[in-house]
Amino acid sequence: MGSRTAVALLVVGLALPGVAAGVKVDHDPQVDFARFQTYAWNDAESLKAAVPEIQAVIVRSVERELEAKGLRKVDLQEADLHVVIFAIGETLAGSTGGFYRNPTSGWGFISSDARIVKRGALVIDLHDSSNGQPVWHAVADKTISNPDKAPDLVDQAIARAFRNYPPPPPAREK
Repeated sequence: MGSRTAVALLVVGLALPGVAAGVKVDHDPQVDFARFQTYAWNDAESLKAAVPEIQAVIVRSVERELEAKGLRKVDLQEADLHVVIFAIGETLAGSTGGFYRNPTSGWGFISSDARIVKRGALVIDLHDSSNGQPVWHAVADKTISNPDKAPDLVDQAIARAFRNYPPPPPAREK
């Protein structure tokens, strides 16, 4: 199984019902993030969002956060960090209601609640360009019933993910 497939399965698993919505962040505690000064998008390794508007929000939000932390965007070959994303969304449709029988027209269905629910997950990885290894990882997942709120929710999740970036420097042995 390829790494993209494994990550996709992980992300879909995180977005299943019963898993609390939120943002989880992890990093390599041995890495000194102070040495990273530049970043670039690694589109070849990323799985972009299917909705262009959401993809634009992801890019704009990640860039805003990285630049606020003092990193500068450069070409991929020159970057200290490579940004890799996996954006996965799923749409579910459902309704509640029941059947009825009209003596003159036969059976019918009454729908009392029709809705469309979207579930989505976003993985953001920062890879050390010198060795290709991931050094920072964030996963955000959310279920929403109003797709119009998705761009704001994505932006808020990315801001939360980068709240404590960069992580503290590695502890020095005494």
